[in-house]
Amino acid sequence: MQFLVLGKDGPDFVYEPHELHEAHWAYMDEWTTALIARGPTLSPDGADHTGSVHVVDLGDATLAQRFALDEPYARAGWYSEVSVIAMQPCVDGTMWDRPTPAAQNLAAFVRADIVAERTTEHVADTLRRLLAESDDPQWLYAGAALSEDRDRAVGLVGLVDRPPESARQSIEAFVLATTGCAASGVECHRWQRGGRPD
Repeated sequence: MQFLVLGKDGPDFVYEPHELHEAHWAYMDEWTTALIARGPTLSPDGADHTGSVHVVDLGDATLAQRFALDEPYARAGWYSEVSVIAMQPCVDGTMWDRPTPAAQNLAAFVRADIVAERTTEHVADTLRRLLAESDDPQWLYAGAALSEDRDRAVGLVGLVDRPPESARQSIEAFVLATTGCAASGVECHRWQRGGRPD
């Protein structure tokens, strides 16, 4: 089962060099085989770290909660909010299977709520078809966010090698195509691929 884990930076997050950053990277090293995608959200100009995005493939929600809450930043209270969302993936592989763009190219994390009642199967199958038809390797991750009981899709989520405004337009188009209704609660952030610094 795949899960989206979001951490939003709180006022106590330390951006300067700190021993906890190495602890975070070491912690993620322990979960390497479960990671589908990872990286920080950034301010619009790319200068500031604003949060963390991880997609993990784990056995169940209990293990996903453990992954999220035992992470050093979360344990230290550096995040103002930590969310764990069950996902139905709509692209194969991991972000490391996709081409790496030039360093100056922008990327985005984008999510949107679905207000229409649609089954997970309908939303996921339609999104897979749309992505397959586009044959676009820029989508490092895309999937349907699931309700707590996992019986319906409540949103779409993506990590994409495109500027945030382009990502927003794409997710809005995907929601309309999969549900017949306009997207609600669209959230879009500049993002970059993460991992231990070289």
